[in-house]
Amino acid sequence: MHSFSDLARLSSKALIVAGFAAIALPSPSQADPITTLTFGALVNGVDIQNYYNGGLSSYAPAGDGPNDGLVFSSNATEQRAGFNGTAPNGGTGKFENVPSGTNGVLYFSFSPSTAGYFSDATGFTALSFDYSLLGNSSISGTTVDIWSGINATGTLLAQLALTPSLTPVACNSSHDEFCTWSTATLQGFGVAESASFTVAGSSSAQVEYDDMQITGVPEPDSHLLLAGGLLILLGFARRTRRAVAPTN
Repeated sequence: MHSFSDLARLSSKALIVAGFAAIALPSPSQADPITTLTFGALVNGVDIQNYYNGGLSSYAPAGDGPNDGLVFSSNATEQRAGFNGTAPNGGTGKFENVPSGTNGVLYFSFSPSTAGYFSDATGFTALSFDYSLLGNSSISGTTVDIWSGINATGTLLAQLALTPSLTPVACNSSHDEFCTWSTATLQGFGVAESASFTVAGSSSAQVEYDDMQITGVPEPDSHLLLAGGLLILLGFARRTRRAVAPTN
């Protein structure tokens, strides 16, 4: 029959083996979580608000949205394609060729020099999106800014000026004005909690956005966490073995 000291010794050896096995296991690549917003879920003219934070938009019949942890400023609106469409299922957007193919875009309706934004309190490490400038023309001060805090506060981590495409696409409809789309990416700025969208000296409604991809902060590797826990237990087992060791 094993004594307590023998059991402690066996337990210690088992923990050592388990600890090394856990460390030696091939760790699966922890892909950074990416949230993609295509802005096709809501009806025309709806303020997004908390829809992508598991809450409601300004159009309550749409119900709660996906819990992506994203909160938009009150001037962020979804617009649907279709000139002079009938609400709520029609559209008033003057755009074509939406990259996401959903016929929905994000635009900010606010006074000049006032930024719209989205916040992600859990943090993100990269942002990419498609954008269209009014008539594919240069618009002064058209930037996307990345901030360390929520609601476009804290330290400015990165800034990107949006410029017209060198390969414009003609509109099929004489009513449409947003027909050429470009792709932009911001990364390498560390961890941010918000992004703001600004057009200096003019209405921000002269820019529309689509197919936004937000790269979140990767979760800790589960194998490393397991190995850490086993090492802690190993230290406890060693202390237990010393406590029961016979004295001369």
